[in-house]
Amino acid sequence: MEKSAALQSGSDPEYTTLDDWILHEPIPFSVDSPETLNAAVDRVIASLGDTVEVLGLGKALHGGEEILLLRNRLFRRLVEAHGYSTIALESSFPRAHVVNEYVAGRGPASYEAVQEAGFSHGFGRFEANRELVEWMRAYNADPSHRVKLRFYGFDSPTEMYSSDSPGQALHFVLDYLASVDGAGDPEPLLRTIIRGAGRPAIVAMS
Repeated sequence: MEKSAALQSGSDPEYTTLDDWILHEPIPFSVDSPETLNAAVDRVIASLGDTVEVLGLGKALHGGEEILLLRNRLFRRLVEAHGYSTIALESSFPRAHVVNEYVAGRGPASYEAVQEAGFSHGFGRFEANRELVEWMRAYNADPSHRVKLRFYGFDSPTEMYSSDSPGQALHFVLDYLASVDGAGDPEPLLRTIIRGAGRPAIVAMS
């Protein structure tokens, strides 16, 4: 299907179809060539300007290691050259807290201890995800890196036929309350909220 010529900005050439734009504006690179990949990433970031706060990377399938390796190289360049500090994967939000603790140098001492508890859908078993998490942990352990990296999941805490316990989400809330409440132990406050609401799942989600 032909697209309108809305793919024009400033003095850039005008293309009448999406195929025409793709033909003339590719940015070639190889995952195995850091020089070409870094140049491609730098070019894309330069074209976006300074207002981008969240950059999305889509994929066409689950289970492909190649796209995950590309993601790893891309994230590394964004961190080292463009000031990015956070990555969010399509994995359980509450489970990801376990991985975030690991990359921060806290919690379990090995990746094996977080690859199941920290990911949903078995994603922790992918070697590319291990590579990503171990690189983030090593980066954070370097005292010269003042800004530390963070890991999040943005998927709902469900599997195909079941749902995770809300315990991890409740501990996440407790940790947050403890960080902002100088009065001391936040657990009595949280128990009061849960009893008053009568629906702890909503409290955990909020």
